[in-house]
Amino acid sequence: MKKKSVKPQKLIDIQCPRCGRITHHYLNELTGEYKCVVCQSVNKTIKVKPKTEVIFEMDEELDAELNLDPVEELLADPNVDTADGKILDDQGNPV
Repeated sequence: MKKKSVKPQKLIDIQCPRCGRITHHYLNELTGEYKCVVCQSVNKTIKVKPKTEVIFEMDEELDAELNLDPVEELLADPNVDTADGKILDDQGNPV
């Protein structure tokens, strides 16, 4: 079974060792720090994974194969049916 990852809470209530109050501590998602709302001291730090950036690069050969020019597609097939029912050869002449 795949282990589920636990997302950190964005707001927790803990006692601040600096000011002694139980207050809300907000999570800074970039640094992983929980700060007291009263005295702004960092009382807890968690490890945060940096967000990864995914870059998609186009494969030129695959793109060329998938996006053929309509005329090239017709010329690629030696026997193509036309709208009037005639079959054309490689040069576009009726067979």
